[in-house]
Amino acid sequence: MEITKVLENVYKFNHSIPNVAINFNQYLVLGKQTLLAHTGNVIIAKNLIPELKKLLGGKSLNYIFVSHFESDECGGINLITEAFPEAEVICSNTTEMQFKGFGFSTKTLVKKPEEVLEVEDLTLKFIKYPSEMHLWEGILAIDTSRNMLFSSDLFIHWDTIKEQEISSNIEAEINNVTLQQVPSPEALEEIKTTLSALDIKYIACGHGPFITL
Repeated sequence: MEITKVLENVYKFNHSIPNVAINFNQYLVLGKQTLLAHTGNVIIAKNLIPELKKLLGGKSLNYIFVSHFESDECGGINLITEAFPEAEVICSNTTEMQFKGFGFSTKTLVKKPEEVLEVEDLTLKFIKYPSEMHLWEGILAIDTSRNMLFSSDLFIHWDTIKEQEISSNIEAEINNVTLQQVPSPEALEEIKTTLSALDIKYIACGHGPFITL
């Protein structure tokens, strides 16, 4: 695991798994209100918990953001919520139903596209995310105080997958989102239009580098 401070009070945790040709990122926003974006799978979560406790330094973990139901986004949710029982899990209605179906006992805060969560120094706006592979209802989140998008699986740079940070521009990143990420022409066009209208300065990718725009 590599830990990188990518912005003031924002930390990236990067995990590689042997013989798996992709890496997995989680992010901690460490303000008055604290947020973990994604948990990783069970193996990742076990390694992540002690590092979270060090960085939190006794503070509570207030929120866990889960963009959609998949093992690298929320496979470690039970372990993380056992370690931080006060945390609320921010997710879509579909993801909450999957939690219940798999017997995950979590405190959930269901959010819909265009809704906003505003608490002290943390403001998140939620975006419709038709997550692969089944186009299940998911959500992305933009931290509007930092103009930072938690992009889940939308932006993957295979050529720089092992780099921690890179620079790019938002037009190129949006143009690089294809039917591989959103396998519906209508849904793909909708999410591209939505992202183009936002003021995004940073992309906190689920896989690959943290992108400064």
